Amino acid sequence: MRTGLLRYLLAGLLSLNPITIIEANELPIIANSSATISLEQEFQLGRTWARMLRGQAPEYGDPLVVNYLNGLLWQLAASSQLQDHRLDLIVLDNPNLNAFAVPGGVVGINSGLLLGAKDEPELASVIAH
Repeated sequence: MRTGLLRYLLAGLLSLNPITIIEANELPIIANSSATISLEQEFQLGRTWARMLRGQAPEYGDPLVVNYLNGLLWQLAASSQLQDHRLDLIVLDNPNLNAFAVPGGVVGINSGLLLGAKDEPELASVIAH
C-alpha cells in the first residue's frame, strides 16, 4: 500500500512542468499600493484609528513604563526602513502578550508583553515584528 502511494506521488511530481513553476514566480504586478494613499493620508488615518482605540480600550497608566517603551520603540525605529518616523505609541492595560502596528505609525503594546517578556531583546523582537 505504501509503495503504491509513493509511486502515485512520484508520478504526480514528475508530471509537473518546471517551466510552469518558474512562470508562477514571474507574475505581473497588478497595482502598486504605495501610490494608492499618501504618507500624509496614512498618518491621518492612523491618528483617527488611535483616537478611536484610546476611547475604547484602557491605557496602561505608569508613565515610567510608557517612557521606557517609547524609548525602546525609537531605538528600533532608528534602524528600520520607515519613511515616516512620526510614531504614536499606545500602551494598553491588557494582560495578553502582544504588540501591533497599524498604518500611520501607530504602535500598540499590551502591558502583558512587558510583564511576560523574559528580557529586553525578547521584548524588542516582538515590538519590531
